[in-house]
Amino acid sequence: MESSVATRIEELKAGKTTKAQRAMMDFLSRTDGTSVLKMSISEIASAAGLADATVLRFCRSLGFGGFQEFKIRLAQDISGGMTERPCAVGFVSEMATDYHAAVDRSFANLTPELLQKIVEDILSARSVCCFGAGRSYPAALELYNRFTKMGIESRCERDPLALSVLLSSRTEQDVIVLFSVSGETRMTLEAAELARACKMKILVITGSGGSPLTRFADAVIYSDSAERTADTDAVANRLMQFFAVDVICTGLRFRDKARFDEYIAKGNVAIAGK
Repeated sequence: MESSVATRIEELKAGKTTKAQRAMMDFLSRTDGTSVLKMSISEIASAAGLADATVLRFCRSLGFGGFQEFKIRLAQDISGGMTERPCAVGFVSEMATDYHAAVDRSFANLTPELLQKIVEDILSARSVCCFGAGRSYPAALELYNRFTKMGIESRCERDPLALSVLLSSRTEQDVIVLFSVSGETRMTLEAAELARACKMKILVITGSGGSPLTRFADAVIYSDSAERTADTDAVANRLMQFFAVDVICTGLRFRDKARFDEYIAKGNVAIAGK
C-alpha cells in the first residue's frame, strides 16, 4: 500500500526543507483535509501565500506525479485508506489523474515570459507553419484551424515532402510550430533542421523538455514527464498538446482582443447555417 500524505510529509520534514515547503506543510496542518479536496490548486496557493507552480512542486516533492494525484491519495487517506474498488473505477481514476497531471505539468512550465515571447513571435510573423507527425497531427491541424479563423496566415502540411517544399520558401520572417510527444520523431526532427536552415523561428510543443527536438527551438512548451511520454499512445499526451494550442490562441486574443474577436465573428457568420 502506498504511503499516506501525512507519512510522506513527515519523511519530507526529516530532511532539509525549503521555505515554500514549510509554508505548504503549515497550511495543510491547519486546514481540514476535506476542505483541501474541494479547493483548486490556485485556491490552495492563494491560501498558503504561494504560486500555483510552487504548490505543484510541493506535490512532486512528496512523490506524486501532480496535484490531482496528491488529492486522490489524500481522499483515500480521509476515507480510511480503503483501496478496494472495482477494476473499472481504478483505471478510470488513474486515467483522470494522468489527464490532470499532463495539464498541471505544462502549466508549471509555461511562464508569463515564455507565453509573451510566443505571442510576440507569432504576431510579428509573415506566416506560421504547423506540423505534427502521426498522432501529433490533430493538434497541429487544430492550431492551423484556430489561426485561420483568427485571420493569421498559416499552413498545415501532413505530407513531409510537401512540408519540405513549403519550408524551402520560408525565411526569418516566418514561424513553425512543431508538435511531438517524444520529441524524437524523425520526420519532425528533419522539419526542424530545415526550418533552422531557413532561419525560421521555431516553437516546439513536446512531452519532454530534454528531447532532441528542443535543441532546435526558440521556445518550448513541455510537460516533462519521462514515464508519460514513453507511452506515446496515451491520450493524456495529446491533451497536453491541445492545452498548449488553447493557451497560445487565448494569449493572442488577449493581446489584441478587438482585432481577433472581429475575425472570429466574421468566421462564425461565414459558416452559419452551412
